[in-house]
Amino acid sequence: MTTSTAITILGLGPGRWEDLTLQARALLERAASDKKTVFFRTLIHPIIEPLKHEIPNLSITSFDSFYDEATNWDTLYQRIAQEICTQAEQHSSVLYAVPGHPLIGEASAQLILQQARERGLSTSIVAGLSFLEPVCATLELDPFTSGMQIIDATVLAALRSDEIAGKIIPTIPLLVAHIYHRRLASAVKLTLSECYPDEWPVKLVRSTGLATHETVGEHGGDKTRPYITTGETVGEQGGDKPRPYITAGETVIEMPLYEIDRNSLASHFNALYVPPLEALDALRIPETLRYITMRLRRHPDGCPWDRQQTHQSLTRYVIEETYEVVEALEENDLEKLAEELGDLLLQVYLHAEIARQDGDFNIGDVFEHVSAKLIRRHPHVFGQIEVQNAGQVVQNWEEIKRQERIAAGKDVQSESILDGVPLASPALIVAQKYQKRAAKIGFDYDNLQAVLAKLTEELQEFQEATTPEHKHEEMGDVLFMVSRVARELNIDAEEALRYANRKFRQRFQAMEHITLQEGRTFSSYNLDEWIHLWNRVKE
Repeated sequence: MTTSTAITILGLGPGRWEDLTLQARALLERAASDKKTVFFRTLIHPIIEPLKHEIPNLSITSFDSFYDEATNWDTLYQRIAQEICTQAEQHSSVLYAVPGHPLIGEASAQLILQQARERGLSTSIVAGLSFLEPVCATLELDPFTSGMQIIDATVLAALRSDEIAGKIIPTIPLLVAHIYHRRLASAVKLTLSECYPDEWPVKLVRSTGLATHETVGEHGGDKTRPYITTGETVGEQGGDKPRPYITAGETVIEMPLYEIDRNSLASHFNALYVPPLEALDALRIPETLRYITMRLRRHPDGCPWDRQQTHQSLTRYVIEETYEVVEALEENDLEKLAEELGDLLLQVYLHAEIARQDGDFNIGDVFEHVSAKLIRRHPHVFGQIEVQNAGQVVQNWEEIKRQERIAAGKDVQSESILDGVPLASPALIVAQKYQKRAAKIGFDYDNLQAVLAKLTEELQEFQEATTPEHKHEEMGDVLFMVSRVARELNIDAEEALRYANRKFRQRFQAMEHITLQEGRTFSSYNLDEWIHLWNRVKE
């Protein structure tokens, strides 16, 4: 005794009757004999008319209404999969027919297999000729040697903007299947425009080896045109059964990407071929920056200056680019911020490329370290830990870091509470971090008045200093206590000083502008005039 499969997913092939496998025909004929309804993903497929002609008593239903009702590309196939699994639970077995091959460019089949496993439903696949073979024949393209990416249009359209660069590699050929609706074509266009230029030439492959499903009359008469295929002579198949359908040849329409939704060419059996960009044209993906830095450092045809750089020689540029990012942030100049973040990212890639050439590490190691660290230090996001507030997050973070140091073989018992603060950081930042850590164990002032009293004491000591070395030391103490006053008032001392510097620059440049308007040189102004100018620009 055999148990029937709960869900059978059957491939209909690309459209011609003769491309339907013998196994698929037998299952469809058995379904007709058993008076069992077959579920079709769509009836907008050239196999439907020949199928109705060959198996006239076959009961057919489809999910075309789901397409018409769809408001979210991400849930369309989920809905179909849920319905098929529900039908299988209610009727013990279901036959679901899809265009092409069920496992090639058929998102609904994958979702059905997944949901069936979750519900404990058995499944089987009946293979069919996929849409891929006729498309590749038309384009004269080998998808394996070209490394072609294949994606369903609804899957592509559902990608969030932050996902696109990680899902689509524009330097590799791309084939988008099932752009069945003009609205879907618009969504696909918007997604692809994140990676490709709007003018990028793409190819719409129409009727990918599919048969038309029209009845052809002869000059308006009643005579039905017999079944033919491309390249065949018109004639009766066996002489006893005329077949009211013909095969249309493939058509390739080339157009710029921005035009794919400005026509009525959308169809269930069309595919969009997107040729690859050259390495230096794919400017919106990380791989291009990796390639550029590799070329800059490559011997002997790279850049002589870049090839000479070392980790040490580039250190100053890391610092400079970091501060330019900070400046863009503080000026709230987002266009400048995008540019400066890119310059800082270049430093990351350059150091990674130097390390790769030296055999130390590569950019993949950089990604792995930071990704693993973020996952490890956010168990409340990526694990099972629950937190109530940001304070608990910080507490967990510090404990995780402590465990990491233990795992690295460090003696945490002998660690100083001040360890881990980079001395290369700006001095005011280091000062406030030291003060904050010392305060955690009680080494702190009671109130603001006590802090101000200490600042007064340090100023007095500075005034009493007699040697350059002593003045240097006491000035450091003064600045340290100024930063402590700022911390008492919850003020970031480094940020406050940068703001003061920026304010001074703006006012002084305004004074320079006035001197130019007045046609005078700086040296012609006396102190009283400078004070007057300063008060003018302050207003």
